Amino acid sequence: MRPAPCAGSIGPRRGAGKRRVQPIHLQRAGEQRRLAPDLGHLSLRQITTQRLDRYYAGLARDVGLSPATVRHHHAVLRGALGQAVQWGWIPNNPAAGASPPKIRREITPSPLETTRQLLAAADDHTPEFGALLRVLAATGARPG
Repeated sequence: MRPAPCAGSIGPRRGAGKRRVQPIHLQRAGEQRRLAPDLGHLSLRQITTQRLDRYYAGLARDVGLSPATVRHHHAVLRGALGQAVQWGWIPNNPAAGASPPKIRREITPSPLETTRQLLAAADDHTPEFGALLRVLAATGARPG
């Protein structure tokens, strides 16, 4: 049986008469400690894509969370709000259109001398392994 549409929230259940999405089990306790106080007072219909974008920017700017941590928060919210859509509590998922910060990774190449030592050791091991490492070093290949 499908729950009736309602104006719930993502905060913990408080009192009767209003359906609320129960806090989901989180792998990281920090997300739960931040999400419930920051957004738990809002009804599901008050959570908009624009509000989430401002929330994510504030987490990064004011609280100092890394982009990866903000993206974890986004993933939790997207899942919870997606479930609210499936249950018919809200018409669409505002987190689906939100823009959490991008993770920027800077590549720091190894010092030239270290690379030369690695290539020499690889050549000593086998010529094929040395050739493979030379191709990888010359093309800038990296894990991932």
